[in-house]
Amino acid sequence: MKSNILSNLALRAAARLLTVLPGGRRQERPRNILVLRLGNVGDIVVALPAFHAVRGQYPGARMLLLTSPTKRGAPGALEVLEGDDTFDDIIVYYAGESRNAKFLQGL
Repeated sequence: MKSNILSNLALRAAARLLTVLPGGRRQERPRNILVLRLGNVGDIVVALPAFHAVRGQYPGARMLLLTSPTKRGAPGALEVLEGDDTFDDIIVYYAGESRNAKFLQGL
């Protein structure tokens, strides 16, 4: 327990230090955000609060979800997020496609 507290204090101090170094603090808000989330329905559902928090924090940014269900035909992000305007675009790929150079180049 005590080591966790000390670790957290050290990480917070390092994070504060890094913000004062050149390039450590972002001056403008991001225009594009890529979210990578793999998994089926349950994985997407439990990530929804995080997706919505990012959208709330950066309402003007273009948000893209890159996702892959575990197997072809399994329900995933498209089914869960139908009608939800959190993401501006959703790209679904499958394991076999990720080894295809043309597919990767298209991303």
